[in-house]
Amino acid sequence: METDWDQWKFWFDVSQWGVMVVLSVWIFIDKGRAKNSDAIEDVAMNQQTLDKRVLRLENKAATHEDIAKLTAEVEGLKSTLTRLTVTTDRIHDYLLNKKEG
Repeated sequence: METDWDQWKFWFDVSQWGVMVVLSVWIFIDKGRAKNSDAIEDVAMNQQTLDKRVLRLENKAATHEDIAKLTAEVEGLKSTLTRLTVTTDRIHDYLLNKKEG
């Protein structure tokens, strides 16, 4: 029985092509997984950054006491401005009604 080398070469080439196709598909899928992993890591890092920013914001946010103090200060300024307006109006009236002479 004589070996048919052309037939062996044909089947070897077919198997080689099959292995190459399987390997190509596997590499394509693996790269997709790697990209997905990188994207997930980026999202996780962004989430951690946002969590830190929210915690900082919550820790430094104004409390009811701070707002009450600011309200009291604004009321004090309002009172001072009212007195200043009254004084300015008096000076204005005096200057308008002042008789020259």
